Amino acid sequence: MSVVNPLSSRRSKEYNRIFKGAAVLTTFAALYIVTSSNGSTTVKAKSSIKGLYNSSGNDCFLNSVLQALASQSSLIQFLHLRSSSSTLYAALLNFLESLNSGSSKPISANSFLNVLERITNKVILRSLQQDAHEFLQFLLEIIESQYSSFPSNPYSSSIRIMGFPAQLPFIGTILQTVQCSSCSAKTCTNFKNTTLQLSLPYAYGASSISLSQLFASNAFEQIDDYKCDACYPNTKKTTSCYRTVQWKHPPTLLQIQLERSCYTPLGLSRNNTAVLYEKSFLLQGRYRYHLRSLITHHGGANSGHYICYRKKDNSWWSANDTLISKCPIEKVLDQHRLVFMLFYEMESPSELD
Repeated sequence: MSVVNPLSSRRSKEYNRIFKGAAVLTTFAALYIVTSSNGSTTVKAKSSIKGLYNSSGNDCFLNSVLQALASQSSLIQFLHLRSSSSTLYAALLNFLESLNSGSSKPISANSFLNVLERITNKVILRSLQQDAHEFLQFLLEIIESQYSSFPSNPYSSSIRIMGFPAQLPFIGTILQTVQCSSCSAKTCTNFKNTTLQLSLPYAYGASSISLSQLFASNAFEQIDDYKCDACYPNTKKTTSCYRTVQWKHPPTLLQIQLERSCYTPLGLSRNNTAVLYEKSFLLQGRYRYHLRSLITHHGGANSGHYICYRKKDNSWWSANDTLISKCPIEKVLDQHRLVFMLFYEMESPSELD
């Protein structure tokens, strides 16, 4: 078996093409490492979810991701639909439903991870500190590759999950448009996307930015020294262009990563810009999304700890490895400088206004 530090070069290159600023930040993603909590192994009474043992001492990166995914109803329904066709899907479904089965002793992710490693012939390196987003991308890539290997079903278009087509709920399509500033020629390209990576402005003092402002700032970029396919062959001169991105087909599950690692003259640093997010928002004036879970990172650029906040049975819970506690929505929405990943789920078409 090979050892995986789970972010593929294919995904990394794809994101670098789509969102400005991601190229530099993704290059150093492997340096964004974390440590784990040594907290209590007691679960508070009457919780709706189970805690997860930190078996290696460094498992908060994967524990937080698995807890976040357990709150995604459309993902669980998709796994139900396909579990008979995939050992991985069946194992993940069984594990996520165990997390959602109510209060009891914490459980371990080892049985699911053993299946994942056996299927991929890779070993997830847990003796060292790892990045939660990299683990999520690794897991989603394997889920996607399994889905691609299924034989096509002529009746699949008529099968619905929460009113949506029965497809991978975390995959969407982004339309990128590049327009030459000299001749106005346009080039349009579609990109498949699983996680929206958003660059943050660097924090100074009490600086903050809303999620909608981040969407807007990451959706537009001016690029210099551009060789236009239409006018460069005649002028032999480079020009500038404007690049815009927007969702052509947004995913049912919108997974957002906030790029908090950055390089300064002093080296690798953490960007502590406060990000203001809401429990629901309207994307592109049309698609209503609701917050289902989020992951926070406590610490600096080179060390820290991940905690998941997730919704279950109309209540919000803090999942800190084995320690599970109920928390008010006000606390969930107040993680402005700590939030690292956000997981939103689109409203069912039948529920739209």
